[in-house]
Amino acid sequence: MDTAGHDTQIRLERVADAAPGHAVVDLAGELDLAVAPQLRELFDALAAEAPDVAIVDVADVSFIDSTVLRELLRLHGTVAAGGGRMVVAGAAPGVPRLLQLTGTQEVFDLAGSRAEAVGPA
Repeated sequence: MDTAGHDTQIRLERVADAAPGHAVVDLAGELDLAVAPQLRELFDALAAEAPDVAIVDVADVSFIDSTVLRELLRLHGTVAAGGGRMVVAGAAPGVPRLLQLTGTQEVFDLAGSRAEAVGPA
């Protein structure tokens, strides 16, 4: 789902070819309050599948605000309650910095890339 109206191209997409037991969401652009409803819908659909591993690929995300952070935390809690784990993959410097500033860096598993989050084939 692409969302218009931002200076940076926004991408909120479910990746169809994930490894068995994995669910992957690919995000891009400046993610803020304006995309939160669509992001919540996407995350709810992902969590409903009860994946062993939910991967949120943020390699192309240039900014997230507290609204998006809240949605990431909500997804993490839902996936963990179902016995799975959530991985934030490919984070550019701005995302880990926000996690550090908010004290949430210990909540998420971080991976350098989507491939690293999936692990060996």
